[in-house]
Amino acid sequence: MKTNKLIALFLFSILATSAYGASELCSGLKKIGGLLDPSLSGDRLVELCETSYVQGFDRTKRLPYYSLYYVDKNVANHCSLEQPDFRPNPKLPIYEQATDAEYRNNPWDKGHLKPRASGDSTCSLELETVYYTNAAPQYWKMNRFGWAALEKDIRQFALRTQKNRLIVLTGIIYRSHKMISGTSLEIPDFFFKAVYAPELNETIGFMYKNQTLYKRDLKDGIYSIKQLEDKFGISIFNGLSDQIKSSKGEILKEIVN
Repeated sequence: MKTNKLIALFLFSILATSAYGASELCSGLKKIGGLLDPSLSGDRLVELCETSYVQGFDRTKRLPYYSLYYVDKNVANHCSLEQPDFRPNPKLPIYEQATDAEYRNNPWDKGHLKPRASGDSTCSLELETVYYTNAAPQYWKMNRFGWAALEKDIRQFALRTQKNRLIVLTGIIYRSHKMISGTSLEIPDFFFKAVYAPELNETIGFMYKNQTLYKRDLKDGIYSIKQLEDKFGISIFNGLSDQIKSSKGEILKEIVN
């Protein structure tokens, strides 16, 4: 418990100020830990440190497997740009990234892992969410309905509660290894979000199959972080204790109420 409190204090000191750089943000978020999936291994995995999020990326799949970011009352709205185009991430070669062509004429959207709307008033932070490295094939009736509603609910919770800064991990589970027809782009089986509120010392998870999802379905996908770890044999937020990860936060449950 003492370790978790120290982590919370460290994160608060990093994230409470707007004068942080990418390295400080990465350092703070790494104290919590990202996603470790034994089914993904080797030098094909890289960690990308952006200005507003940390990302795990698989260069062989040409797709991400997690994004780790924070949401609070100051970063819960996007700027005025209208649907900026996706673009290559300058940190990686273009051939290691997906393309627009692979998402055409099929039911798969470029689903953001770090949401475009969880930026702030600067368009530069919004633009880094439209890198190909921050998107994975998400069924359109999930991306535009239930998943969009969940991301909005998380933002609204941060705005409503004001003082509660949230650390959010969007994760992807690849298991069946099916590809988008005519491409080498793999379709994720599940999308999930793990949420940690340092000031509340609570966590909660939301997990759904990559298929049609509506807002009314969101409550059916509430899990503890430990349940997600056990279900898929993965590790999430390895900087936190099993005790914290084993409960479904009573206050955080209000996210989807």
